[in-house]
Amino acid sequence: MCSPYVLSCKKLLRWLKQQRGAFSPFMFGLLMGLTLFSSNIGIYADRELEKLEERRMALEQARAQDVRQALEYSILAEGTEFSADLDLNRALTYAEGAGVRTRGGQDLHVVVREGKEEYGLRSKQALITMSDDPLLRAQMEQLADGQALQDFAGPSDRNVVLFDSSAARREQVETSIARLEQVAEIVYGFYANELRMPYKDEYIDEIEGQLSLTDTWGRPFDYFYLEDDFGQLEFTTPWGYTHSHDLDLRRGN
Repeated sequence: MCSPYVLSCKKLLRWLKQQRGAFSPFMFGLLMGLTLFSSNIGIYADRELEKLEERRMALEQARAQDVRQALEYSILAEGTEFSADLDLNRALTYAEGAGVRTRGGQDLHVVVREGKEEYGLRSKQALITMSDDPLLRAQMEQLADGQALQDFAGPSDRNVVLFDSSAARREQVETSIARLEQVAEIVYGFYANELRMPYKDEYIDEIEGQLSLTDTWGRPFDYFYLEDDFGQLEFTTPWGYTHSHDLDLRRGN
């Protein structure tokens, strides 16, 4: 589409063609110079508008990224305050100046759908925008599920940011597993000295009490003495997924 400046120049050229009589070379040159100048001004103005639009979108994207990171951190820092749902209000307490208002004074727009199941829990996916564009917001509301949110967020020119809770939940479980395995190494050390697994009270006093290693949610691991050569460590996530680690030193195993 031509800018208003270019359209004005075309009108000026048509006006010149309609005139009768002679024009001095000076007048003709002046008019052509004005035409070229106006055309260049129009091109420059269009480019500046494009730059302003790019900067506006970059700023909105950055603010939406702040909200995405706040949602992730609110999960990783939840401790005993577990919730399977995304708590936007709690998350925003971790966002550095992200705020909840757009440039036009509206609330930021978030659409949440369920994603795939991992470790016994369906992930929550959130599509976030700080744009005031009503068409974009309406399109987001029409997305049916987590996969649709991912597909919609794919194109880089869309002013949206996608958050998937599965990465944070996976980190919680894998961190808990790594800590549990550290405890298992201490139990094996006890076995090397005593030639048996620790009894429950020995585990609590000599291992759990000294290490202070817990799962991601701050809870101690469960230990079970089953035989002199066989024990078990485990933890259960707040949503009910249990991970067990066999401490099996029986002959033939």
